This record gives sequence, C-alpha cells and structure tokens, in this order.
Amino acid sequence: MPQLDSLLNSSIFGIIIGGRLGYVIFYNPSLYLAEPLAILRVWEGGMSFHGGMIGVIGAILYCAHRFGLKPLALGDEIGVIAPIGLFFGRIANFINGELFGRVTSHPFGIVFPRGGPDPRHPSQLYEAVLEGAVLFILLLILTRIKRHTGLRDGVILSGFLAGYGLARFCIEFVREPDRHIGFIAEAGFLSITMGQILTLPMIFIGIAGMVITLRQGHLKAMNCHDFLKAQIAAEGPMPTDRFMQICLSHPDFGYYGSRDPFGRGGDFTTAPEISQLFGEMMAGFMAYLWNASGQPAAGDMIRFEAGPGRGTLFRDMHKTYQKIAPPLSKAPAYFFEASEYLRTRLTTEIAPIAPHFLETLADLPPKPLFGIANEFFDALGVRQACFDGGHWVWRCIDFDDGKFRFTQTTPLNKGEWQAASLPPAPKQGDIYEISPLSDTLMQTLSQHIAQYGGGFLICDYGKSDGAGDSLQAVKAHTRAEVLAQPGVCDITHLVDFSALARQARKANARLIGPVEQGAFLTELGIQARAEALRRPEKPETDRMLLAALDRLCAPQHMGQIFKTALLVPDGTGFPPGFATAQEG
Repeated sequence: MPQLDSLLNSSIFGIIIGGRLGYVIFYNPSLYLAEPLAILRVWEGGMSFHGGMIGVIGAILYCAHRFGLKPLALGDEIGVIAPIGLFFGRIANFINGELFGRVTSHPFGIVFPRGGPDPRHPSQLYEAVLEGAVLFILLLILTRIKRHTGLRDGVILSGFLAGYGLARFCIEFVREPDRHIGFIAEAGFLSITMGQILTLPMIFIGIAGMVITLRQGHLKAMNCHDFLKAQIAAEGPMPTDRFMQICLSHPDFGYYGSRDPFGRGGDFTTAPEISQLFGEMMAGFMAYLWNASGQPAAGDMIRFEAGPGRGTLFRDMHKTYQKIAPPLSKAPAYFFEASEYLRTRLTTEIAPIAPHFLETLADLPPKPLFGIANEFFDALGVRQACFDGGHWVWRCIDFDDGKFRFTQTTPLNKGEWQAASLPPAPKQGDIYEISPLSDTLMQTLSQHIAQYGGGFLICDYGKSDGAGDSLQAVKAHTRAEVLAQPGVCDITHLVDFSALARQARKANARLIGPVEQGAFLTELGIQARAEALRRPEKPETDRMLLAALDRLCAPQHMGQIFKTALLVPDGTGFPPGFATAQEG
C-alpha cells in the first residue's frame, strides 16, 4: 500500500538521519565540527534515540500531509506499537553487551565483556521491561479508553512521550553515561546525564499533551450537548435529521469521529463482525454479478463500499474474491466514509490495499461499480413529520428544562408534502419519516449504476415505507434514550426501502427487493458453507460457528428485521437470493 510503504520508508530515513544528526548535535558536536565527513561513518557507531524520534515525527508529518491524514491520529497508531520495537531493541543491546549499566554490588549484577571486570546493572533489561512491556500495556489500556470515551487524537502519542521519558529518566540513574561526556552535573548522590537532560522535554511535552487531550476529551462528550443547545437557542427547534447528523458525524465531536464502535468492545455488532460467513456470501453474490456483467477487467471497474467502518466486511470479501474472482480483488477500492478516525483505521486494517476515499459520490470514476453498503443508510439523518389531526407538521427537537425533548413546529408546505409521499388518510399522532440525505445519495448511486452498470447491495434493517417512529439509540449493546446522550450513543432509524426504490426509478435504475436477510443468505447457500467450515473435533469452535449462523439468519435475531436489496440497471429478472422478492 502506498501509504504504508511511504510511512515505513520515511520512518527508516527519519530514524537513520535523525538518530545520526541527534548524536552529532547532542553528544559530540566538537568532534564532528572538526571532521564533518565523520558524520557519514555510521558504521563506527553513534546514534541518538531522541534524534531518531524527531526523525520519525518528521516522517509522520510528511505522510499525513501527503495522504491527507490527521498527523495526531497517525501518531497515535505508531505510538502504541513503538514500545514493541523498543523492547526488542533493548534485548538486542543486552545480547550485544552494549549500553550497560553502572557498577553494582547487587547479586543480579552482570559482567559485560566491554564493561570491565566489575558486575554492572543490566540496565538494558530494565529498559526493555519499563520502556517496552510496561509502556506497551499502559498504552493499550489508554487506546481502549480512547475508543470508548472519544478522547482526542494525540493522547496515545503524548502518553508514549511521557511514559518513555519517565522510564528513561529513572533508568539513567543506573545506566553508564557515554564515556566521552560523563555526567553533566553531580549533586551528592545524584548524577545527571545528557540522556536525562534530553528526556526532560519529552516528559514535559508528553504530560502537557495528555493534560490537553484529556481535558478536551472530557469536554468533547459535553460539547455535542452544548453545541446542540446553542444551535437551538439561536435558531429554534431543530429538525430530527439535523440533530441526528450532528450527533453522529460532526467533525469535532460526532459519535463516529474518534471511536471504534464495533464488536464486543464497542456499542453494537454488525453482521461482518459476527462471522466471516456474511462477507463470503456477499462476495459470492458480487462475483456472480460480475460474471453476469461480462467479467470486466480489474482496471475497467471499481469496488465500492459506503460506510466501511474499520474494514471487516471489505477484508472478508477481498479474501473471497482472491479465490473465486481474482479480477475483483485487483480492482481499485473506493470508500465513502466521513469519519477521519475510521478512515485511518481502515487504511491500517486493509493494508497493503490502497484505499481511495471519496468526499462526494459524484467523484466516483465513470466505470462499472460493484459495491455494498452494510448498515449505512440507517445512520443517515431522518426527518419526521407528525399528523396533528388537521395538518402534517415537522417534528423537531427543542431544549427545555435542562433536557432535549420532541416538539411539533411548522406545517409542511405543498411541495414538502408531495416530495415526502405522505399517506393520504393519516390518523392523529401518525409519524412519517423522510431521509433527504438518503434520497440524495441513492439518486447519485442510481444514476451511476444506470449509466455505467454493475450492482450495489444494500443491507440494513428497515421497513417497507416511512410510517412510524423508528429512531433508536444504543450504548454498550443496550438500548438508550435517543435524546439523553447526544454524541455519546449511536442513533439509527429503520431504512425506508420504498423511498430508495423511488430514487432508483427516477434515475432509470432498478432496486430489487428488499428481501429478509435470512432468506437471502439461505438461498445463497450460507448453511452449506457453514457445514463445510464445521470442525467436530473442536466443539467450542463448532458451537460458535452455529451460533453465528443462527444470529445472522434466524427471524428472532437479524434474519427478519434486516433486509437486503440490490441496485442494478433497469431490466427484468431476479438474481439468486431474491426468490422471495419474485414471489412477492
């Protein structure tokens, strides 16, 4: 992947150049001023960790600018794994008998061949434990906290700087200083080394960074609440779709902006997180569609996913494509993902594949598209109209008595009423949902499919029309109040597949379905695939596989409420998986 290759290459250069120049500047400037060409003789030794670290920071800034990534987010990804390299580096120092500690009378002292006849502190092992293992565990814990609380980018990198700095500063008290420098200052039993002086800025910067990010992270969960409150105070009651979009997608404090909400450790579990079976079935269907489309070459088509999250579904489909439809696995991969945090996660997870992120669907290349959206449309804002007995009025959100609440505002005008396809004979209190953003995106996708061909699967939990209040919130796999914790809970709605079908027809495309997810997967052969994967000699694994199959297909789980629809160019006939749509 170009991003990963560039980061690795840049980091290697940063370590070598920064480490060497850091040693020249910090540890022996007079020697190299007298003989500048000696700077190039790296085989004679002389590298500075602090200089190398500055070089890596430079590499992060360069790659972030080049590929449009957030430097602090990229720094967090590198910071959490850096202790692994430090651990093995210090073990190598110990094996090589270098960078040893001071003379000690303790029984655990070791005689190093280069350190004379006296036992010395194995300071390399101390550093391997503190700078490597302990720091790695602490940063993993901090990473988990970040994902679940929405702490700002930079907190992991700051934690690494502070943690490494403190560990290095303490260990310097038993580590032998460089012989040509010795101690910088001595006061009683304290002896200060150059390593400690260079480490102090790391400690101060790291602690300051953590204080700032932790403080901002604490305010971040409240900022969404405060922002919504201020907007309502300035402009009046807010439409439900705008409220929902701010809560989920605001670039500064939206729910998806800085956390990984998926899986057991998150707030909800999607079908791809349950089992690879889901991705395999989707890839198998797409391979069928690709074959029916004339098997275009990899360079003549694109893969596309809307709302890819951290890339679990894409990875499973890619692996299947490699086996059954290799050209699909080599086609360029395009993604529509608003969250910068999830973009960074996806880039890492699908390496070495190069992702192409779209700012708008109008930027899709003019080629056949083979794509999927799993639980994407349910997270787009939905507007609600309520019938008050005489008129349809917009249902909005107000702030009163210290909390958000639903309220009714202005009546719909004739154009809004007609565009929403409201039912002709409503009852008082009826609610109807409209998603303008879903309509816009569906219209663009339909125009693309109608003009260039291919197919687009939509997998979501939904309904046959817009009737009813379907707004719901979830936190830690438990239902939550929709308005209680804006920016902290996931808010979704049931997708109106009839509205998506209308947009398809307007663009001269066709939406087949929806059909129930259980029926779709069963017709594609998911049970046979699960049977092939069973391992009777591993009963626990076997049990988990069957449980995943049941969860994906059983009506009481995801099999009935989750639907599958297919967007294709206008035509006739029904592909595999849609027999129940044909029957309907």
